[in-house]
Amino acid sequence: MYNEICRSYAEVAEKICADGIIPTGEVVQYMRENVPEFDYKNGGLSLNRDGFHLSLDYGRLAAGLCWYNTLLGGDILHNSFVPEIDGVRADESLVYKVRSAVKNALESISEQ
Repeated sequence: MYNEICRSYAEVAEKICADGIIPTGEVVQYMRENVPEFDYKNGGLSLNRDGFHLSLDYGRLAAGLCWYNTLLGGDILHNSFVPEIDGVRADESLVYKVRSAVKNALESISEQ
């Protein structure tokens, strides 16, 4: 499914003459493959809440940081936002790992 989504996005971007796409899917895939805490297949946390939609905490944080950096050039590592779900703040050490992973993923993608 991931490969088909990437192919579809690239096709649409070409059709509408967009400069590119916001690589949210690539960032999430990078996190699954490179951050043990989010390697769900091996006991890590899932970045999804139902198999398709991003989790309300770390999944959406990763997507938001990706958009923030891509559209606004925002500094991912020094962004102070910490998600809160039902009054419970996300684990700040995991939030830092998400920030670092998104930054690394975007740098890796831009080098390709």
